[in-house]
Amino acid sequence: MSVKPPTPWMTPELIKAKIRRRKLEKTWRKARTRFNRVRYKAQCHLCNRMMTKAKSQYFSEIISENADNPRRLWNSINNILHRIPPPALPEFTSVKSLCDHFSKFFVTKIETIRSNFPIKIPNIPPVQPPKIKSKMNVFELATEGEIIKLIMKSSSKSCDLDPIPTSLLKDCLDILIKPITDIINLSIKTSTFPEKFKEAHVKPLLKKSSLSKNDLKNYRPVSNLNFISKILEKIVASRLQSHISNNGLANPMQSAYRKNHSTESALLRVQNDITIKMDKGEVTALILLDLSAAFDTIDHFTLTDRLSNWYGISGPALSWFSSYLKDRCQSVKIQDTFSDPVTLLYGVPQGSVLGPLLFTLYTTPLSSIISTFGLDHHLYADDTQIYISFSTSNARESLEKLQECILGVFAWMTGSKLKLNPGKTEFLLIGTKLQSTKFNDLFPISVLDQETKPSQSARNLGVVFDSELNFRKNISETCRSCFYHIRDLRRIRKSLSLALAKQIATALVSSKLDYCNSLFHNTAEKDIAKLQRIQNCLARVVTKAPRFSSSVPLLKSLHWLPVKFRIHFKICTITFRALTDNQPGYLTELLIPPKSSKQLRSANARTLFVPRIKTKIGSRAFSVAGPTLWNSLPVPIRNSKTILSFRRSLKSHLFGLAFPP
Repeated sequence: MSVKPPTPWMTPELIKAKIRRRKLEKTWRKARTRFNRVRYKAQCHLCNRMMTKAKSQYFSEIISENADNPRRLWNSINNILHRIPPPALPEFTSVKSLCDHFSKFFVTKIETIRSNFPIKIPNIPPVQPPKIKSKMNVFELATEGEIIKLIMKSSSKSCDLDPIPTSLLKDCLDILIKPITDIINLSIKTSTFPEKFKEAHVKPLLKKSSLSKNDLKNYRPVSNLNFISKILEKIVASRLQSHISNNGLANPMQSAYRKNHSTESALLRVQNDITIKMDKGEVTALILLDLSAAFDTIDHFTLTDRLSNWYGISGPALSWFSSYLKDRCQSVKIQDTFSDPVTLLYGVPQGSVLGPLLFTLYTTPLSSIISTFGLDHHLYADDTQIYISFSTSNARESLEKLQECILGVFAWMTGSKLKLNPGKTEFLLIGTKLQSTKFNDLFPISVLDQETKPSQSARNLGVVFDSELNFRKNISETCRSCFYHIRDLRRIRKSLSLALAKQIATALVSSKLDYCNSLFHNTAEKDIAKLQRIQNCLARVVTKAPRFSSSVPLLKSLHWLPVKFRIHFKICTITFRALTDNQPGYLTELLIPPKSSKQLRSANARTLFVPRIKTKIGSRAFSVAGPTLWNSLPVPIRNSKTILSFRRSLKSHLFGLAFPP
């Protein structure tokens, strides 16, 4: 008979208390006197208090240990809430055969995609590489101090390919730092990426829990790489990014893997352009392109050619990248069993440091292609959105231009061995109901040889865009998700301290309320009220307040800004970063100082010009909302020197407005 293992928070004292409770229960059942009953109930209360205290201490230790690592923190919270599902795998008779089956599928999938590209490439619009001020021939060697800093900042997660656990490596770093530095610098000097670093162990991961686990196409290959190889990649990545930055070669419309750039900043610019056009009475056609296995089909020769022609990488530095890409191999791992290794002829490793960066450099010419058609666009890794605004007078011409642009993009992607997925490409016509009804007779239109009508909504970088851009569906989905997490938190709340409950509440719920919330500025009050009810409910759970108690004193005691002011806080913070760091450039250019021919005393106030608008929807554009909220701040806050001091002063200011004395 198997013995149930003790729960992790069970202590010897608690076990003794439970044994005594059981003895007192037996005594009371034999002789049901008042004295025995009182002793038994007192011991029950003692056990409950000790259990709650032990659970709380155990949960606190887990959270505090992983507070600096978001991924492990989320895993810890999921463990606490018992929300980690068992690994999803197809039905199998042998683990080894399943590993080989997955390995063959992942390789065959890429080969099939590449073999289906036409031999004769469609005409690609000509684009010219930028003029490069200075080329990069060699990488600067790494120092021991630089490598120590990178290692200590990295996660302690280990891989089967690591000769020793990462945690042990960190403990022995004073001894190991010299050979590690020598290995990295030898790689740079010889322009050779070590063969042992080219191995990857792949874990199949089901994309969504709702998908069939027996269909291999529903699995994503997740690569695990050697720890030191990632440190080497970080060294090279820092040199490459410095070269790109110093020469102004970064794609201004690419927001992935760049400092001060995010999905929110990308969507904020797209929303700004659309709402400004809506304010002028125009509608916007928005195309969201989807790529199949984008990272895995990249052509190595084309990539090195673009590194050379578009970014000025040459000599030993270019040879290092060639070595990095060549002869990589991977094995699928399930449980403790591996498939036979296979050589990868294409693509960049997704689990690597350089892979995502190289992909963004590979797709840089795409921006030039789209710009030749005069359309607006934005890129975030392999997510591409193209949009054009028009009125009734130029609707047909604009839609024809959009179709031509999509064909040009398709031709370029075909030549670059990137596969567009027409079935998952989304098309939206965004405008007010009155504006959109004027264009019903123009649809469907042909998009990638498919007759396409505008959808009512589509997911764009984690946010649901709808045809009126009111984000009503996105807010409803957020509320549904948040209530699910709140119910989970309520279930374990009695075992948590107040500080720990606040931390979990922030990670589970507040993070969802805050995700891209700058887009919700000046949306319908009833929609903001839905989000506010979520926060009110969360505050009651965290503070153990009655269900219908007033939320205002609770939010104040927790020092939580209400939803409306959290939106203001986010917009003002983005504005401060854009003004201070001049990044991202596509938002900075929307923040214009007031025009004046005279030197005014208010020049030190750092005020911004607020564009004129005709309708309320125009006030939602960042070019209007940012300057409006910024100018409303006290001068000392606008003149803050650092982002930390600005955020601290801003929160105090907004807190005073939200909860006036």
